[in-house]
Amino acid sequence: MMNIRARSVFGLSVVVLMVAAPLLWSTPVQTAYQRVAFKVLRLYNPGQKPPKEVAELHGKKVEILGFMSALTQLDDIDEFLLASSPPMNCYCHPPLRVNEIVLVHMSKGQTADYKAGVVKVRGTLKVNTNVQDEFADVMYTIECEEVL
Repeated sequence: MMNIRARSVFGLSVVVLMVAAPLLWSTPVQTAYQRVAFKVLRLYNPGQKPPKEVAELHGKKVEILGFMSALTQLDDIDEFLLASSPPMNCYCHPPLRVNEIVLVHMSKGQTADYKAGVVKVRGTLKVNTNVQDEFADVMYTIECEEVL
């Protein structure tokens, strides 16, 4: 037979579990994203084999900062370019190379609205390991989960 102290502890444990369980079940698990900078992506040059640090990013959940360039519209965007510098800037910056651009596809059913300035993109990175033509091939693609 349980004594009063044991029953109190048991009763309190049941109450705590009843209150905390819905919170635990409804709280989404935060996926860790690996931060990637364009200075790393620039290491891969067209026509060459990607360096190890770039090749290892293929299929990884990443977070990258850049500038959004809308392709067709400014609202309900389902794909856009993420670039290392602002689109059409006037800072005497040479044109961007293919290793300074990421093609971003929003996850199925998701869209984003255009944001000026720096944005943070989170998603799964795909590295095209067979880039031959700097003007026709896409080096990097992200299946985007969120744009912040």
